Order: sequence, then structure tokens, then C-alpha cells
Amino acid sequence: MERNKKRRKRISQEEKMEIVRLHYLEGVSQSELARRYDTAQSVVWRIIRTFASENDKIALLMKNEPVDSQAEEIKALKAEILEQVVEAVGKAIRFYNSERPHSSIDWHTPNQAHQMSGDMKQHWRSWREDAIRVNKNQSQ
Repeated sequence: MERNKKRRKRISQEEKMEIVRLHYLEGVSQSELARRYDTAQSVVWRIIRTFASENDKIALLMKNEPVDSQAEEIKALKAEILEQVVEAVGKAIRFYNSERPHSSIDWHTPNQAHQMSGDMKQHWRSWREDAIRVNKNQSQ
């Protein structure tokens, strides 16, 4: 039994990048891209899915520059953003632990409570201890 299957051309790396760019940046549908590149829609879907990692999407936004320089710029940008995030989280943790008083520890900051000795009045409820107590009473 002979199949009437048309042999489709291989899609080059440049064409794959163009397919991804057209899809993400210009909103061209997968069916339209399949028609333009004379291939199956499933092939276009696979190209978009496998070829368009996050870095490739960012690189596509910086269209006409070589990919190597884009990768370096992206790495530098990610490092700068990561530094800012780490700094902001550290600032929030320092505020939470050393400046913000907590009602559950008699309106002390966690740092003050940590330096105190002796017992502290418990202003919270331990759901874990309640469950242990209930299970213990039910088993007796």
C-alpha cells in the first residue's frame, strides 16, 4: 500500500529561530507558520516547544545582535537582579528579626527573645501538641 505522503524539506536552525520569533513576537499562529514553511503543524509545535527556552525568548527580543553577546548580557542582567533580590530578602529578614516586635513573644523582637533566658509565656497555640493530646486521650 503506497502512501501519498509529501516529503517535506528540513527546517534550518535559522528558520526555526524565525518560526519562534514570528510566533512569540508577532503572534503568527502555528497553522499559518506550518503553511508558510510547508510543514506539518505538529512540527511547528515541536519547534516552538523545544527551541524556545527562556534564554532564546529573551534573545529573540534583542533580534539582530549575535547570540553570544546576548547570552553574556543576559547573564549579567540575571546576576544583577539576583543581587538585588538577595539584598532585599536580607533587609526584610533583618527587619523581621531585629526591629519588628511580635505579639507571640511578649512584644519582643525575635533577636531579643533569643537572648533572653528562662521561660517565656506562650501566646500561641500548638496545633501539633493539641493533636497529640487528643490522640493520646482517644487511645486510653
